[in-house]
Amino acid sequence: MTASDTVGSLLERLSAFLRYGDRSEEEVQGWLEEIDEHAQPSDLPRLFAILDDDDTSGVLWDVLYIAESMDDDYLRALLDQLPALWARAPQWAITAVLRILNTAGDEEDCVAEFLALARTTPASHTALHEIAAQLEEDRDLVQDEQRAALRDLLAALHV
Repeated sequence: MTASDTVGSLLERLSAFLRYGDRSEEEVQGWLEEIDEHAQPSDLPRLFAILDDDDTSGVLWDVLYIAESMDDDYLRALLDQLPALWARAPQWAITAVLRILNTAGDEEDCVAEFLALARTTPASHTALHEIAAQLEEDRDLVQDEQRAALRDLLAALHV
């Protein structure tokens, strides 16, 4: 079994757990640790596909952290997957973008890289615009620094 097959199998188990909740916390944590150990950039679309706004268990945060650990590959995959993620799980789409914007000015700042990649991913532009509109509507979700970074991002994309 390849690493990708292993990740796929574990994500299927995790998906069943999210639907039925029939596993122990220790077992689910074990799956997440295995996913983290074996996940590769080619698995990012599957990691994004499992994100669901109705997650009552909180385990999907771990999935997002695993995806984020893939740095530039994560940014590229997020932009590729953003339209589908926005349509299926808008809160996760907003969260992913906000977490990137939160890095502005930090040593892990990836806003410029995200912007550069977004310029080459036109399919993400509409979703980014809609996320920005949602964030403008719900001002409690966004800090001033995030709002400024989002405005810069959208201005640079001419969205």
